Amino acid sequence: MARAAPCTFVRAISAGQAEAGIHSDAVDAAGLQQHVVAEDPLVMLLPADHCFASRRSVAFAEVAGETFVALADGNALQTYIEDQARDIGRRLDVRIRMKTFEGVCIMVGHGIGVGIVPRTIARQHRRSTHTVAVPLADAWAQRRLCACFAEWTQLSPAMRSLLHHLGVPPQKKA
Repeated sequence: MARAAPCTFVRAISAGQAEAGIHSDAVDAAGLQQHVVAEDPLVMLLPADHCFASRRSVAFAEVAGETFVALADGNALQTYIEDQARDIGRRLDVRIRMKTFEGVCIMVGHGIGVGIVPRTIARQHRRSTHTVAVPLADAWAQRRLCACFAEWTQLSPAMRSLLHHLGVPPQKKA
């Protein structure tokens, strides 16, 4: 497995140039086998003193007008988030774009803006960055990570082992 844009690796798997990949359930991987391997909801990452920091959840429409710390242009997750903003008639006010989730967390912790990251990322960085993660209430933010591949029988033993470790059940020959 190598890191690539979801549409790139889906094409590569379909063409037989890659064995498998992990993507969010928002990615169209029609024609490939997909198995959920983890829940990975998106959260609003906020400075600890932000007015929404004590909320149990927040709707994206409530925060879409905030100043954002975003991921770099071309990042699949950032494109997805900006598409959601367009769907509600908004355009994100991006103050700065970062290459990594860690960079987003650090900048949010310094009060540069707010961000949207996977819950697992927010948990990893909350203590060091003094940020607060508030769940997004929107259905599109309740994403899951899926393993995808063409055919179980075409996978190498190492890839089968990895996928099995991730919770993908072995597939029997038909």
